[in-house]
Amino acid sequence: MPVYGILNTCFRELIGELEGRELLYTEIAQSIFRTLIMYVFRLVDTTHDIAPYIEMNRIIDSATAFIERNFRKNLTLDSVAEACFTNKYYLSHLFSQVRKMTVWDYILERRVEEGKRLLAETGMTVAEAAEKSGFRDPGYFGRVFRKATGMNPSAYRKKCRREDHTGNARRPVIASEHS
Repeated sequence: MPVYGILNTCFRELIGELEGRELLYTEIAQSIFRTLIMYVFRLVDTTHDIAPYIEMNRIIDSATAFIERNFRKNLTLDSVAEACFTNKYYLSHLFSQVRKMTVWDYILERRVEEGKRLLAETGMTVAEAAEKSGFRDPGYFGRVFRKATGMNPSAYRKKCRREDHTGNARRPVIASEHS
């Protein structure tokens, strides 16, 4: 039985003894409690080996969440690393190892996804969609967009509108969101 199952069983037995208050319940409860403590020590000893992996995942999750909240802003590797309380070299190494892409590639991927959404669902111009997606230069947006999707932003929008007219499920294009 895994350690967590044993701990669960011990807790249930301990509670049962304390609630039942049968003959010698305090001695039995103390014995169960000592057993429980020994299993906790065993658990701590076995999880000690996975502590570095837990920290690695915390950093990656923190970086991903920070990027999700801020991808429209002017992000740098330094700003992401600072938000995760780590250095940029370690973050870059971990991110590439776990996500199989660089931090910058992830930021660009997220921005392109937002650009695709805006082009498909709003009446924004390509330049407006680029800016709202976090790109400062519409030309750069176009190059990155083409590399990621195989088509330029205008062609993507036309394709989405054609799909709308042919009955494929797409969200309706709404008026431009000027803000």
